[in-house]
Formats: sequence, C-alpha cells, structure tokens
Amino acid sequence: MRLLSAFERLLAEAKPAFAQERTFEHVRQFAYGFIAAWGRRTISRAICACNAQFEDWSASYRLFSRSPWEPNDVFQPILKSCLVYSPKEQLLVVALDDTSLKKTGKRIPGVSYGRDPMSPPFHVNLRRGQRYIQASAILRPEGLKGPARAIPIRFHPAPPPAKPGRKASEEELAAYKIAQKTENLSRKAVELIKGIRESVNKAECPGHTILLAVDGSYCNGTVLRNLPEKTEVIARARGDVKLYLPP
Repeated sequence: MRLLSAFERLLAEAKPAFAQERTFEHVRQFAYGFIAAWGRRTISRAICACNAQFEDWSASYRLFSRSPWEPNDVFQPILKSCLVYSPKEQLLVVALDDTSLKKTGKRIPGVSYGRDPMSPPFHVNLRRGQRYIQASAILRPEGLKGPARAIPIRFHPAPPPAKPGRKASEEELAAYKIAQKTENLSRKAVELIKGIRESVNKAECPGHTILLAVDGSYCNGTVLRNLPEKTEVIARARGDVKLYLPP
C-alpha cells in the first residue's frame, strides 16, 4: 500500500505536464497497465492489462503520437524524489549513456542503421534502431554501503541527421555537413545535461552539485567546455590522451 500511495503521489505531481484532464487520466491508466502487463511492455499489452482489449484502441495510440505533453515535466516528480534521498552536502550522481532500441520498420521516424551491441567483437554487425540518450540518478540506501539503484530521470531521442541521397543538391549536402556538427551525440548530451541542471534548480534544490558518470564518447571538448554551473563530469578517457594545462 505504501508503494501504491507513493506512485499515486508521483502521478499527481506530474499532472500539470498534461494539457487536458482526460489525457492525464489516460496516462494514469497506462501507468498501471505497464506495471501489471506480462512480458514485453507494449501498448497492446498495457491495454489488455487494463481490461480494455475489447474497446477502441485508437485513442490509446493517439496518446503517444498526438497528445500534447512534455516528457521532462513527467520526470520532474521523480527527480524531486531522488533529491530527497540526496542531501545537499552530498553529490547527485547521474549516469548518462546512449542506447539504441531495435526497430524493423523503414519509415519509423528517427530510425537509422547503427552498430549492433550484440555483435561479436571480431565482426561488427549493423541493425536498424532508434538512438536515445538516457540519464539515471544513482541512489544508495540510506546508511548502507551496498549496491546502488539507478532511477531513470531522462530519456531523450538523439537520432543522427539523415544523409542525403546520391541526387542531393549542393545545398542539401552543405546542410547535412552542418547538421553533423550541430546535431551530433555530444551536442544532444549537452542539452540534456543543461536540462537536468535546470530541473534541479526548479525543484528548489539549487545547492546540489551534479556529478555525471559518462563513457569515452562524451570525453570531448564539446561536452566538457559547455557544462553548466555546479556540474562535474567523470569520463573514461582514451589511453593515449594528452592532458596539459593551457599556456
């Protein structure tokens, strides 16, 4: 019962993120449906878990494609709850990395070919997928020195720019080269980090210092030179990196 009451409290705090009351009620129903669903957490399984499989499904699918709601505002109550377990004298540790969701359709927005993470190291395979950047707050049980738990606080799409075809004009090729520099993974990560910093400030906890743990793909000047205030990064660097002070 305590878990259900806490879940209801998080849903109530996320209510301002939705433009209409019926949209919020639909999302609230789906929240319980995804928890109670068996197997893969798909929309159809969530509908069946809510005992609505014999009703019209069109409104449920429109909820995820056309209903106006802001994902960051939905994550805000979760972030506030994470800050409760992170006193101001401690760091808010956040793990950040990109992931790819496997897709098979060719016309799904944001789908592109990428490296298959399940491919063997001696033969890299490609697969279609949607690329996202995911951030999770790392929380440890109070008073315990044990394994921590990762609580998702951000999940942003980060598709690479679409490459023009062979018959593309010079303007399209030039725009593609600019997009490669302005819409790459590092730029998307900077936007996400700044969004987390703003959300922490909105949660009336501006004193928290954020400590980000990232891998080598984010250990570059684009990320390290554009960090907001009270934000630090621990990154895995290359073995041949040369570190020196500026002249």
